[in-house]
Amino acid sequence: MTTNEQNRITPGQLAFLIFHSQLGQGILALPYAVYSVSKADGWISTLLAGVGTQLIILIMWAVGKRFPSATLYEILPRVFGKTLGTLLKAGYILYFILMGVLIVDRFGSILEKWAYPKTPSWAIYLLMIALCMYLVREPLRTIARFYVLVNIPVAMMFVIAAYSYTKANLLYLLPIGQAGWTNIFKGSIEATDAMLGFEILLVVYPFVEGGSKEIVKAASIGNALSTLLYTFMVLTSLAFFSPPVMALVPEPVLYMLRALTFELAERPDLYFLTIWMVVVTTAIMSNMFMAATGIARMFGAKNHRHAVTWVAILSFFLALWPQDPFQLDWLSKSIVNVSYVFTLAIPLVILVIASSPWIRNRRGVQS
Repeated sequence: MTTNEQNRITPGQLAFLIFHSQLGQGILALPYAVYSVSKADGWISTLLAGVGTQLIILIMWAVGKRFPSATLYEILPRVFGKTLGTLLKAGYILYFILMGVLIVDRFGSILEKWAYPKTPSWAIYLLMIALCMYLVREPLRTIARFYVLVNIPVAMMFVIAAYSYTKANLLYLLPIGQAGWTNIFKGSIEATDAMLGFEILLVVYPFVEGGSKEIVKAASIGNALSTLLYTFMVLTSLAFFSPPVMALVPEPVLYMLRALTFELAERPDLYFLTIWMVVVTTAIMSNMFMAATGIARMFGAKNHRHAVTWVAILSFFLALWPQDPFQLDWLSKSIVNVSYVFTLAIPLVILVIASSPWIRNRRGVQS
């Protein structure tokens, strides 16, 4: 992929790129995940996770500021050398592919359980991955414009979820701080899992128009939007279900919507799934794009179009591997644990090395 007009995006598009990269199937199960640790203070855990994510974004922005014309895949060999840099490139590519596979498996299992119990899982995975492949083959600007359009389904979801406050009980949230700060911080770790995707900043930084201040502002806005949306959904679920019930519903958002009744429509949870399927594709697309960009960079391709096909094929076969919830849970925990290395540890090491006089004097590095 080359830096040309088709790949240039505005800071506003970057904000939505990060916003939708962080959204996915996590919003359906996040309230239950944080409640299992921090109880009714799960909404505080979600806010803290957003703050932690913002700190990591600042680290990534600082890295991009020092290498303004290079993507992550060009920065790695400059900082770590050709051999180790190539190994890290491959590691990031595999990480992004597995992140996309995890989203496909998680949301596919939800679709199979709630709407398509007799549909083979491979058919659901194939349709999701094929749709994402079709869109990711386009230039970055086209992808970003699609992400802007997807704000419409998000707004619809927000309105549907807000209606549940007609039957909510805010007393379920009291007393604030009942779980203790230790559990609240542990819950924030669970919430961080749902917010992964912001690492796309390291890949698209050189393609964003404007200066570094505009870029960090846009990235921060994108993270703030996703944090507020996640917090709203967690808060809504905690206020809708009583504590004993909350401990029994693995997808609180869908159960909450299923309990609502409308005069013109039944089973609003199925309408929500239909809408949210579009939003989930954006998170899968982001990971496919980052992986395909890495492959294109490694093999010197002009763009990422052909690499997307190979990423999609590999993603499909990997998505078929988890055959039961236990394997999926193991895959999820493994990827989340590894994510701290790729999203925090390596960017932090790059920033430290790039801040030294030895690397700063090399071409392409700015202080």
